[in-house]
Amino acid sequence: MAKALRPRRLVRDSKGRQAITLELQRGAGSPFTTRRWKVMRLAGGTDIESEESLTELGTVTQENFLEAIDSNRQGRRELAALFPEHVKTVLGG
Repeated sequence: MAKALRPRRLVRDSKGRQAITLELQRGAGSPFTTRRWKVMRLAGGTDIESEESLTELGTVTQENFLEAIDSNRQGRRELAALFPEHVKTVLGG
């Protein structure tokens, strides 16, 4: 069970798929409402998951980043903005 997640972390979602935490979703609920995260799955697609359903796996590696970029055409700009250090490495800079 994840505790105090933050963006840019590699996690396992409720269905056992690896994903990257993108942003905490701000809701209109009470402060006691479950925290929810927008995640991008490495194999493609995004989803909203409750923090309790996510298991933190660690830091997003260059390989994780490349897999996510390859599988998420629509999310490439978001990933590039979140991981400028990986973009720089890919571009050879």
